Amino acid sequence: MADTDYLYKLKKNRVALVRDLIPDPIADHLLAEDVISQEEYEMVLYCNQTTAGRNRRLLDIVATKGPHGYMEMRHAMVTDFHWLAELLDNTAAPPTVDAVQQTSNVTDKDLETVVQSLLSSGSITSWKFLARKLEISEDKINEIEYHAPRHIKDQIYNMLMLWRTENGSKADYSVLCDALAEEGRLATSERIRNDHSNSELKAEKHML
Repeated sequence: MADTDYLYKLKKNRVALVRDLIPDPIADHLLAEDVISQEEYEMVLYCNQTTAGRNRRLLDIVATKGPHGYMEMRHAMVTDFHWLAELLDNTAAPPTVDAVQQTSNVTDKDLETVVQSLLSSGSITSWKFLARKLEISEDKINEIEYHAPRHIKDQIYNMLMLWRTENGSKADYSVLCDALAEEGRLATSERIRNDHSNSELKAEKHML
């Protein structure tokens, strides 16, 4: 496994890991193997968040621990979460650098912008309208809701991560912006477009 392959595997399978993991035994193992510190352990398990939220925090920490930290997490998953370990193992190596650079990837910042926009509306179902604009099936919408009942932020985030993961290079920011505009969130759509336009300009100046 290349030095950065584990980051790709964590990203590609983040929706399933956030949804299905129970963080306690994984964090216990990582602490015992000195992969994470006592402070990081407490940040994961004693934070006032849902299980999905604690899983996100755990994955974010593991992503900073290098290939060794990733392999220890995977080892901890073998007994109770073998299907997730297999999912990670069966994830192909990331595309080449050239292939990645040719896409207009939706960033984590873009997702956070959408999450905050939908939360600010005060509606508990507004994310479903956007999901349908992004061509997510009703079955998957219902599954997302089932796995995070009463936790609207988790539902929104899981929906967006599912869309980004399943669509790969087709999940570029323009598709997301078009869906937001059609759903009536013009300000959010324009904000994301402007962020990407500014990033592209900076990249062009850097190449000069």
